[in-house]
Amino acid sequence: MAAAGVRTTKGLYFTFTLLCLVCIAGSQLSKEQLETFKENIQQSEQELESVKAKYESLKATTYGKMDEWKNILTELSGNYPSGFLDSLEKTMTFIDGKKEELEAKFEKIEKRIRQQQKLAEFLEENRDEL
Repeated sequence: MAAAGVRTTKGLYFTFTLLCLVCIAGSQLSKEQLETFKENIQQSEQELESVKAKYESLKATTYGKMDEWKNILTELSGNYPSGFLDSLEKTMTFIDGKKEELEAKFEKIEKRIRQQQKLAEFLEENRDEL
């Protein structure tokens, strides 16, 4: 019986040692994954800022010009083809809807990036415990 107890202890010691090595290796892998994750977050932020800058530029020029044209044409109230001002109004409504869609998407992406940043911070703080 004593011999069986010694073998079980050696087996448990070997299993424990192997488990510790696997955990340490997993921890090292997590560090690399965490760095990659953080780099991806930073890249996403940069891409979002780039797209937002292009959108703001487009909004300031194109959308602003459309508003100006609509106001000028409304003030002139000349002999326009029937339905011209209605078509212009529908176009402006469509453009406003697209602007709202894009802004909602920007907010959603920003929210997702903030969540990923919080996750990265949590993983970094608790990496040693994992």
